[in-house]
Amino acid sequence: MVNNAVCSWLIKHHSGVEIAETLSCQASFPRGWSDCQFAEFLHGRFLEALERGEIRRFYVPDFEVSLSRFSINCIGFFGRDVRELGERFCPPGCDDEEWISAVLPSLTGRPGRIVGGLIAAHFSYFPQESRFLRSPVLDNYYRIAGVRPPVREASQRSAGLQFIRALRAVKAWALQPMLVLGARQGSANVPPAGRTAAEPVMVSPGAPERMPSNGISKVPGGLP
Repeated sequence: MVNNAVCSWLIKHHSGVEIAETLSCQASFPRGWSDCQFAEFLHGRFLEALERGEIRRFYVPDFEVSLSRFSINCIGFFGRDVRELGERFCPPGCDDEEWISAVLPSLTGRPGRIVGGLIAAHFSYFPQESRFLRSPVLDNYYRIAGVRPPVREASQRSAGLQFIRALRAVKAWALQPMLVLGARQGSANVPPAGRTAAEPVMVSPGAPERMPSNGISKVPGGLP
């Protein structure tokens, strides 16, 4: 998986791709999941390999995954396992990434698996998205795949980001009278200055395995 914290560590130590940066085999390692510059480097090297027909350089041996969180950027699983496990496969309201990559294998005794001979490219984690949407990374994948990219002018490229900023502004505006009213009434539930309400935890997609035997299902050819 290109642009996956654990897979980047595997590529560094077990593939034919040279990576000088220090990495750690952890899903939460900052350089592995939030570093835009490092992710751009990986995408660039992979795109070069695609154009030269050298994606085998990114291959790594298969590895099992258990007792460790793994970003589920790209996964595969067997329907029969979902049917047999029912809601235990991914209980409602759970952190699906933590559950599928770490909890479920520990309960079933069937680890996930990284399939090192299949390659997929993960476009971005959420801290990388705003920068990547303004970069040529995605257009380069379209070009190599022989697919015409959508027409995106500068204003269109940032439309999604502007919408998000607008929502945040509306939220802040709507919250102000609530905070003032709560403060006047001596409410104990008023958030501290400079903070609004607790934000939900954002789970970024990653790549463990919803299937015990096949592990990550990666798309041959590296299309995003």
